[in-house]
Amino acid sequence: MIMMDYPNNKTERVGIIGKPSDWLIASVPSAEILNNLSGFKFINIPIQELYSIYDQVITKADGALLNSFPVINENIDQDERKKSEAFYLALRQLVEEKNLTALTIRCFDLLLEYQTTGCFALAKLNDEGIIAGCEGDIVSLIGMITANRKTGQQVWMANPSQIDIDKSQLILAHCTVPCGMADGVCLDTHFESNQGIGLNGKMKETDVILFRLGGKSLNKKFVCTGTIIPHEQNPNLCRTQIRVKVDDRETLSELLTNPLGNHLLVLYGKHPDILDDF
Repeated sequence: MIMMDYPNNKTERVGIIGKPSDWLIASVPSAEILNNLSGFKFINIPIQELYSIYDQVITKADGALLNSFPVINENIDQDERKKSEAFYLALRQLVEEKNLTALTIRCFDLLLEYQTTGCFALAKLNDEGIIAGCEGDIVSLIGMITANRKTGQQVWMANPSQIDIDKSQLILAHCTVPCGMADGVCLDTHFESNQGIGLNGKMKETDVILFRLGGKSLNKKFVCTGTIIPHEQNPNLCRTQIRVKVDDRETLSELLTNPLGNHLLVLYGKHPDILDDF
């Protein structure tokens, strides 16, 4: 992983590319809350600005950045690699032009406009130290930034897909993952659309902490420790998947009775105080 030079007094410049996805729950804080968030400057960027850059760089992309990944889906050809690479190059240009330290993007719109995904682009940016989140989920992005800057570790944003209270287990899945967090990554299609490229990463079987900020004033938190245990790949879920044995069953129950939003964040190790001083 390539870490950015990050002095403690630096203000995060966070790009919000397009509007948050329509289905997000409790993931769009008010402008007042965001403006009062110490250490963060939010920059709204129309998604058409990204499209304009993509239309320019697609002529230069050849897909070579993805050629080293094993492929496990016959639908992925060099043209798909080229489009994924072009979105990385376009996002990287926005990062440099706007001097961004982090970003989130309304990524499902890429499927409608270009029949491709930003899964590889977001993964590569995270590997380069630019904290990058999916679906315009601003709250999750703030949590990712906070955890990364506090620990120096990469953070994975994922969907709680299955919960088994009796076994104290849950499955989390998403179609992108920082490659630095995985023991290996293969190229697959994006799960929901079967288009573009999604990343199928093999996560390490180790201790983890699951966490999320929440509440209208970002004054609530969910924190849960556990261990990644063996898991058989489910073809009916997003491509990167983990099964976590949770330490506290009651805490896991909160996901069903009082969830703070759509996504959870995953960090290797156990850091129960990760959000104490947020």
